[in-house]
Amino acid sequence: MSAKSEKDRNALLSEFDKDNAQTINMIINTFRVFSDIDILKTTEYFNQFKNNLDWDSGFMLRLISFNFYEIINIETEQKQQILYEIKKLIEKYKDIPDTENQIKIYD
Repeated sequence: MSAKSEKDRNALLSEFDKDNAQTINMIINTFRVFSDIDILKTTEYFNQFKNNLDWDSGFMLRLISFNFYEIINIETEQKQQILYEIKKLIEKYKDIPDTENQIKIYD
């Protein structure tokens, strides 16, 4: 790698690092607001989020990357319905026996 391209690469990585740090700080600040409003509920949700990350951090990262913000004209009741449907999906998949979760080979 030439010096110029390595310098460009480092500058680009540094820019990604800056963007990443700014995004993380924005998320933390938003979470602090939730904590200021209701520390008990926020702590409960954070603990569950930590459990979810421990379960499968890659899956959770992908889940939170879904474009919920594209649902523009939605009422609180509809958001509650989305949460209910997600909860039902979790209940559906948590009850699948381990034998059904295994990779199958079909002839």
